[in-house]
Amino acid sequence: MNQSILFPDTQSWDSQKQAVVFPVQVQGANLTCFIPLSVLTDEPSKFNNEADILSMFDSLRFELEDRVEELIETLDYDEPSGVIEIRSF
Repeated sequence: MNQSILFPDTQSWDSQKQAVVFPVQVQGANLTCFIPLSVLTDEPSKFNNEADILSMFDSLRFELEDRVEELIETLDYDEPSGVIEIRSF
């Protein structure tokens, strides 16, 4: 794990974006990550409440954090806005 990249243990469901949103801190800068439900699971229609979605996210958390680290290291995100969208993992 890259020590300059930290993931606080907080996440939330954004019903407007239909995505789980979670923070990441990169060398002291706060960025926002999100993963759409359609990327998080092949069967998004099976998840119709926030608790189940966040539970699924939590079960995949380490893989998602690894993916975010890859995106940060390759600068594959919107650096000016500080928003990282996970489009695949």
